[in-house]
Amino acid sequence: MIGLHSKYQSNSATLQVSVFESLAEYVDNSNESKIATDCREAGRKFVGRDMASEPRRKAIQAYQPGMNTLDECRDECRDVALPQPKTRSRRARFDEFDGDDICLDRLRSGAPFWRTTRREETAGPQTVTLAIDVAANWKTPARAISWRGMAGILVAELLEAAGVRVELWAVSRTADAYENGDGRIVAVKVKASDAPLDTVALVNSTAGWFFRSFIFESLRDSPFGETATGHLGIPKTPDKDEVSAATGVEFDAVVSDCLNKYSCLEIVRVILKRFGAVEA
Repeated sequence: MIGLHSKYQSNSATLQVSVFESLAEYVDNSNESKIATDCREAGRKFVGRDMASEPRRKAIQAYQPGMNTLDECRDECRDVALPQPKTRSRRARFDEFDGDDICLDRLRSGAPFWRTTRREETAGPQTVTLAIDVAANWKTPARAISWRGMAGILVAELLEAAGVRVELWAVSRTADAYENGDGRIVAVKVKASDAPLDTVALVNSTAGWFFRSFIFESLRDSPFGETATGHLGIPKTPDKDEVSAATGVEFDAVVSDCLNKYSCLEIVRVILKRFGAVEA
């Protein structure tokens, strides 16, 4: 499978690490026929979507139920008092005696009319890199897996609206994925810091059906030729420092531990406050 593959020795075990620079690279090099076969055997309820035919096409086209859930989350964000990121956009300042240009409307009204535009000085990072945990055990309903992706998207939308660039990765971390005891990390960049938000790609790549079709296939396909265990490993919440060291990507935070709308919004609140947002 094309990508950057390596081994990393963590404190607990050896990890086989696969890093992909884009969702397109990852999907294009997945074994479509094997995914379709596995999904038929696993069943639609477990996977979360009918992936028994054309899984590669489905992975890049809009999945309307997921897009609808994202819209619901956006509506919820408008109705609750989330921390507000401090804007980095340019704002106009007006003075009676000095400035860069004149606002005629303010001149006519008698208000200070000299205008100077300057960028707001705010504390906090210029770029934030988030790992979205996409792995889950077999008992987790497929739809519940997607809430972590929703949280990551909402954080990215709010931070980027305030001028902070955001990079997003879908990350799966499993232990005992192979019979020799190796674990596995699969990391797929789903949004570069200088790229616009592609919500279709983000909703798809963090959905339960994507994890249980494409990611499962990645786990079976060891880049070092090891035999996968029958259960394909035990999902582990990615440790920020471990995953950063293993992949060579400096992650600022991991989006995990939310399997419903309430915890999704709470994770959004926590992460926004961490990166300089203030309570509304």
